[in-house]
This record gives sequence, structure tokens and C-alpha cells, in this order.
Amino acid sequence: MDSIEAKYNGAWICEDISRTDCLFHYNANSEPIMPGWTCTSVPNGLYNKLGCYGKTGEQVLDSLSINFGAISSKNQLGQQYGIVIAIGLFFQLLSAIASIQKASRFSTIVDKSITAKSKFYLNFTSGSQTTLPSSCESLEISIQ
Repeated sequence: MDSIEAKYNGAWICEDISRTDCLFHYNANSEPIMPGWTCTSVPNGLYNKLGCYGKTGEQVLDSLSINFGAISSKNQLGQQYGIVIAIGLFFQLLSAIASIQKASRFSTIVDKSITAKSKFYLNFTSGSQTTLPSSCESLEISIQ
């Protein structure tokens, strides 16, 4: 975008549509966008049109955009920043989801208030049977 205001040597502005040496960009209705340009100082002179991109920065950028889609004379800086930020947020979200999944595979959250209330010790001897109290949902066995 720095070169949009530039003027380039070796090219001249051309307002005359009837000249054969003038080059133009065209709008959607196939009408030439004025002004055009030429790379010869002589009216209807010969020159290599493949090496002549324009006189103004806007003409040069639009000529280059024909072959290189990433180049444009339109200011799309806000849109491009938005795309970069969206990509960054997508990968941040992806990273957070992956971290939560990995953490949940290797750890569980236990309510310590329930286990503290229902903790009791049993002495096991061969052949004895013990039943859990009705208030106890799980049994934690500690062998010492």
C-alpha cells in the first residue's frame, strides 16, 4: 500500500482512447477506467506492453494483481487483520479444548466433603462379612 501514491518514470498518462499505444484497466461493463497509460513518449509508438504496468501506483498495483492475486490497489488491511485474528482465536480455542480433554483423562474431581463423612475403617478377617452403612455411597479401603 506504500506505493499507491507513487508516480513511476518511463510511463505517461494517456487520456486518448483512440491511441493504439495506450493501456487501460476495464470496469465490469468493459469500459476503460480513465486515465490510461503508455510507456512511449511518441503517440502510437511501439514498446513492450508486457513490461509496462502503469504511471501511477494504483495502475501498477492493479496491473500486478492480474497475475498476482495477493496484490491489490484496494485497502484491505482491516479485513486482513480480521482474518489473522480469527485464525489466532480458532487455534487458541482448539488448544483450550485439547488441554481440557487431556486433563480430564488423567484427573477426576472428587468432592472431599462426601468422602470425609463416609470414611470409616474395617478390620477384615478371614471369612467375615461387613455391610456398608446406608449413608455411605462408596467405600475407601486403606490397608496399613
